[in-house]
Amino acid sequence: MPPRDLARILIVDDEGDLAYVMQRGLKIAGFRVDAKTNPLDAIASFGKGKYDLLLLDIRMPEMNGFELYERLSQVDNRVKVCFLTAFDVEYFERFRKRFPDTPKRCFIKKPVSIANLVKAIKAELNAPTEAS
Repeated sequence: MPPRDLARILIVDDEGDLAYVMQRGLKIAGFRVDAKTNPLDAIASFGKGKYDLLLLDIRMPEMNGFELYERLSQVDNRVKVCFLTAFDVEYFERFRKRFPDTPKRCFIKKPVSIANLVKAIKAELNAPTEAS
């Protein structure tokens, strides 16, 4: 895995402007970042070991962030994830029901400042990986 300041992040958010702003801010913060606005494009370009962390919007038209995480983690079960949501904690409960054996994941409430986004991402990147 690359040094943390060079970690590779994939953003998937159907709000193009928001994805772009996060991508630019995270690049300035020292990350290597790709952004997609369509979950199907993310699946098509994803590969094992390509990313250290996924930054996934939960509510998207083609598939939600949990479904996307499920698909991508089948390709690379070591990739870490932070979920983006404009909604409250109800999503954490849905996550627990869908992935009962997965430790608590990173949930980031939108809108979020780049400083707080970087802080949450660094915390998740430094958390132990449960998959092998």
